[in-house]
Amino acid sequence: MPVAALCVRASSYLLGLAHRDVTLAAAALQRIRPELALGVVTCTELSPGETVDEYAGVGQARLARLTDGLITCGIHQGTEPTSSWRQAVAHQPTHAGNAALVTAALAPGDDTAATMLVELNAALVVGASGVDIDEASARVRHARRSGNAMRLLTMLTDLR
Repeated sequence: MPVAALCVRASSYLLGLAHRDVTLAAAALQRIRPELALGVVTCTELSPGETVDEYAGVGQARLARLTDGLITCGIHQGTEPTSSWRQAVAHQPTHAGNAALVTAALAPGDDTAATMLVELNAALVVGASGVDIDEASARVRHARRSGNAMRLLTMLTDLR
């Protein structure tokens, strides 16, 4: 987590961590920022020793949740990531390439590996505000499928 993020005004947090010990990270953030009542730290181990800072429906996803001073941790065992899944969500070599991947994942249309990954992580952002995770997932899915996610992205990035 960038040190600058520790000094911003916030009511909750979501941290993607490329390390398995999400519970330790949540405890450290609780110690550093005791005024934050809600928080989530997540990672997914795609294969032994290969961990990404996203919550994914494949591999072994870990989620530590801080709610009113109590940290709980859950592990979700998904299917093994296929080579087509890895190719669909692969980090691109440029910022523009990564932006294009996320933009395509936010567009209305069929579900793809990238849309599912983006939706899962966007739902965690919405859920970090205190919304039930099932409701957050439904809101995110509706926003993407209706085109509202793309409209919001366009508005936020067209700041001439």
